[in-house]
Amino acid sequence: MKVPLETIFSWFEKGDMPTENQFQQTFSSFRHLDENIRMDEITGLNDYIKQNREQIELLKGSGADFSFGGILRPTDHITVKPGSAKWFWAGSGVYANASGVTVENFGIISFDGSVWSVLEIGMPGGGEGGFVDLTQED
Repeated sequence: MKVPLETIFSWFEKGDMPTENQFQQTFSSFRHLDENIRMDEITGLNDYIKQNREQIELLKGSGADFSFGGILRPTDHITVKPGSAKWFWAGSGVYANASGVTVENFGIISFDGSVWSVLEIGMPGGGEGGFVDLTQED
């Protein structure tokens, strides 16, 4: 049962003694770490995933180079030809050999033939800052 925070706070004011029922309602109004949260209970998550899926679908077939094993690392050598477009899945870091672009967590770095750019891909999860850690370690 969801109980408003102000109501719960009023049960624990100085000099008050919450009843057993109030104490139980306090904890029943919050989620336990062992409880799974359904995706449709998170406001906007399905729309967010759909938007990112559409962006990724648009990039499919655009000449991704997977010779580096799937996700590029800042230390990987990147080969591009001036005038030709290319994109790469990229882990976090500063890509000195791609004009110094920075990827905060996970994203796509792209070269349009003359300029590098980054598309950050937000991935909700349980990692630091609420994101999944996709850092690759050797």
